[in-house]
Amino acid sequence: MGRPRSATRRNWPEGLYQNAAGYFYYRDGDSGKTFGLGRDRAHAITEARAAFAKRAAEQSKSLLERLATSDAPSLAAWMDEWLERISPGLSKSTMSNHKAAFRELRARAGHLPVCDITPKMIADVLEVYTDSGRARMAVLIRASCMELFRAAETRGHLKVGQNPVTATRAKKSEVRRERLTLETFMAIHAAQKKPWGKRSMELALLTAQRRQDVAAMKRSDVVDGHLQVDQGKSGGKTKLGIPISLRLDAVGWTLSEVIKSCRTPGLLSHYLLHHRTKGGRHDAGDPVDDDTLSEAFAAARDAAGIKTAEGRTPPTFHEIRSLAIRLYTEQYGKEFAQALAGHKDVKMTDLYSDERSRQSVRVMVPVPESQTVLDKF
Repeated sequence: MGRPRSATRRNWPEGLYQNAAGYFYYRDGDSGKTFGLGRDRAHAITEARAAFAKRAAEQSKSLLERLATSDAPSLAAWMDEWLERISPGLSKSTMSNHKAAFRELRARAGHLPVCDITPKMIADVLEVYTDSGRARMAVLIRASCMELFRAAETRGHLKVGQNPVTATRAKKSEVRRERLTLETFMAIHAAQKKPWGKRSMELALLTAQRRQDVAAMKRSDVVDGHLQVDQGKSGGKTKLGIPISLRLDAVGWTLSEVIKSCRTPGLLSHYLLHHRTKGGRHDAGDPVDDDTLSEAFAAARDAAGIKTAEGRTPPTFHEIRSLAIRLYTEQYGKEFAQALAGHKDVKMTDLYSDERSRQSVRVMVPVPESQTVLDKF
């Protein structure tokens, strides 16, 4: 017989505990796994009672019912298996997004067979995010879960047509980040005091690449007059060859000029964006990581006194890509902008080009008074 509960915990449901920091958690009696419930006592008790009732209902099933679902893996086990299956073809950031999307559902129902997950369970998770103003995250969660359970159907863990996500809906996500205009970009660029900070903005604008790809650019990536880019988000499936003769008329810069200005006299570095002096966590010549690029951009943005409309968030480094796509669309057309961005279809380019108030592509810039040429390689 276990030790008696204290008077303050006497009416708590089985499996509910609280640590020394006041954080409630539930321990599953079958798997021994623990699930965080926050610091709200009433909410923790409600959640623990629901979990205990579900577990009791499972235990009361007849042998025939249990045998019928015994071959189905638990939701948590299927999540792990599915992520392992798809990981070779995805970037680290995409994998991280999938894991984050599953976190809440795993905590709530990870111990249940995958075939026992209901539309209401999915809807309850989506509601947590939409009610807290994170509609975009709810959309991402629904998309990841749709793929997860669709794969479960093909593996025979679910009957075809019983995907629990199909019956749910996620509110359309409204982009709240302020659009980056060319005028705002130039103001931030002028306020940027770090040499590599200016070069990072110039490279991002001229290449229309993502932050992580800009940070990874090396001197050795320039081959035969082209800057070679393996887009990280595609897991290396999308490779670009961007001509260093590329010129963006809106700013009057060419890629070759910016690459040349990345060099630091007397310092040899493999990376275009590098630290010029030794710091606490880096040596001179070490690459500038992508988070540091964002921090430097935000600091320069604030120094420039950029104001945002009510209800909007300030533009981030990522918005340079959107600005570049709009400018290149105006100068060379949508097809060129689509290829430069590495988008698979025009719909994605349209998303980046809005006014918001497994293919390798070599992008060839048009010579004056000629048409855009896209050369596959």
